[in-house]
Amino acid sequence: MTSRSGSRSARSQSAAILLRPIAGRAGDRFGRRVLMIGGALIVGTTALCAGLVEALGWIIATRVLMGLGEACFFVGATTMATDLAPEERRGEAVSYWSVALWGGLAFGPVLGELLLNGSNYDLVWYVAGGLGLTAAAVALFTAGDARRWPRGTGEADRARGDQARHPPGRNAHRHHRVQHLPAAVRT
Repeated sequence: MTSRSGSRSARSQSAAILLRPIAGRAGDRFGRRVLMIGGALIVGTTALCAGLVEALGWIIATRVLMGLGEACFFVGATTMATDLAPEERRGEAVSYWSVALWGGLAFGPVLGELLLNGSNYDLVWYVAGGLGLTAAAVALFTAGDARRWPRGTGEADRARGDQARHPPGRNAHRHHRVQHLPAAVRT
């Protein structure tokens, strides 16, 4: 049983690893909050489904989709933590975020074992699904979205008068990319 659950977990983690760069681009385009809410909803829903399905193909599908949700949530939450922190305290913000992340990874299996208690995995999946949906609800009620433009267009740059080159707003990422092109291409 251990090799089967390890194989299923590997599928989810592989999907999360492969999809994180794509999730990062989506977060830059649509906002971090969208990633957090959508990712947590996907994780919560697929975890609940994992408790309901028994066919191996469906279990694999739920784990791959769960990897997509994990990729979205973790990229959204990590980038939001750095976006919301003042520039001089970003290291501290990332350290607290990593403590929360690694704390969950350390205590999650312990909670899973307590819930399993020699029984089947259904209760474990239902609790994991409930926690994922709770995370989506918390993200839904967080105040606003973090910056929707790339690093380099924040408060420090605006204080230096760079706002004309990097206007904030929905399409600011396009202006940011243009500045790196050679002058002949920009015209």
